[in-house]
Amino acid sequence: MATRRNTRSGGAGVTSLRAQFALAMTIALGVVVPMANYFIFQTTSKMLDEGQRIALADAVTTTATEKEAGRQPVAAEGVGQQDGHVRTQRVSYGPNDARKNGTLYQLTSGKTEVGDPLIVSDEIEVKNTSLLRLMVWLTLLVVMIGGVVAVVVSGAMTKPLEYLAEDVRQIARGNLGHHTRVRGGGEVASVAKAIDRMAHDLREAREAELDLVAREREMEVAGEVREALLPQSTPLLAGYELAGLHVESEQSGGTFHDFIDCDDGSIGVLVCDVSGLGLPGALVGATARSYLRSELARAVSVEDALKRVNRHIAGDMRRGMYVTALYLRLRKDSNVAEVACAGHKLPLVRCSADGTVRLMQPEGIALGFDKGPVFDRALQVQEFEVQPGDRLVLSAAVVAGVVNRRGEELGEKAFYGLVRKMCDLPSEAMIDALVTAVETYADGVPFPSDLSLVCAARTA
Repeated sequence: MATRRNTRSGGAGVTSLRAQFALAMTIALGVVVPMANYFIFQTTSKMLDEGQRIALADAVTTTATEKEAGRQPVAAEGVGQQDGHVRTQRVSYGPNDARKNGTLYQLTSGKTEVGDPLIVSDEIEVKNTSLLRLMVWLTLLVVMIGGVVAVVVSGAMTKPLEYLAEDVRQIARGNLGHHTRVRGGGEVASVAKAIDRMAHDLREAREAELDLVAREREMEVAGEVREALLPQSTPLLAGYELAGLHVESEQSGGTFHDFIDCDDGSIGVLVCDVSGLGLPGALVGATARSYLRSELARAVSVEDALKRVNRHIAGDMRRGMYVTALYLRLRKDSNVAEVACAGHKLPLVRCSADGTVRLMQPEGIALGFDKGPVFDRALQVQEFEVQPGDRLVLSAAVVAGVVNRRGEELGEKAFYGLVRKMCDLPSEAMIDALVTAVETYADGVPFPSDLSLVCAARTA
């Protein structure tokens, strides 16, 4: 049974795994980095303000101390720098035994010094431990957030892949009706759709393979049944030459011919067509052949025998199945023949020694259509005398339905013409020539169903 679950992937709607990861990291860094910059800016501003306050306080104290001690700062080598109204100069100051270096700041107006200078010592130190601590914490925070985002995004991306892996394992175990559980868009969803298509194709291929195996087995059994339907030998009848041939097609069924040794010494010639192809048709043919051989072999009356066969077949076969039969009984030592037709589409073709062709098709409906009354009233049996040189041809109806590459049917008239053309040949050669002519007309197009042909010729 197909398994279907509506599990959605975390990256639905995103065009690719790369885009998912890039978008997630961009959003995370877009939030964290501005916050970190803000904290660094605030801390740096505070440190600068603190440094300025400490430097100014120290400068005021140092300048006052030097002035009170009456010491003058000594300018270092080099020229001072003028920056607007403020002149700066590197100086040394303090007692002689403890001189310190610093920078002197003097307000000027033109070349005139205004007010007292300020001395800023080089030894002023602003502690930056808070900034260092902030940078360490922010670094850890960025790493942690990046790690969390990576875990979340990778989980969102790998979870669908885990589902796909499990889906593939289910399909590999033979559950070809299984459906992938990933929904949404993106590359993973595309892979999921491809896997679903693959499973569907595999399921169809397996079903086709099973159907093919079943059909092959059916045709094999149908072939075995068909082989059992065909006569193992051709009987001998004084003054007559008998021959029969069965041609298999790709669509085998229950078509068959048979020779029946009757209890009174007569020989029966039978050609039957069966509705349906394959094994069902072959089984119907086997059933019909069994009843026909049993009843016709011991029958005094062909008509009564066929009526009994019809009742048996109508009772055994399902509705819609039927058998057509063309039966010829050649009486021993009298040259009188009887022909009966139970719904067979092609008549018996009688070709005289002078080339005249006569068609003999008494009334009758197919075996199995009716359980008795209609069949019994319709059935007729026709007697005639077989003249020396007469050739009697019985054929399955498919011979008239053979088509060529242009889709044109051979037709009954063309078949009768072939019989007339080849009626001078011996029975076996005539049958072979007829089949060859029909195959030549078909030009490689398969016969619609099996073909059975029988010829009975009076030689004396």
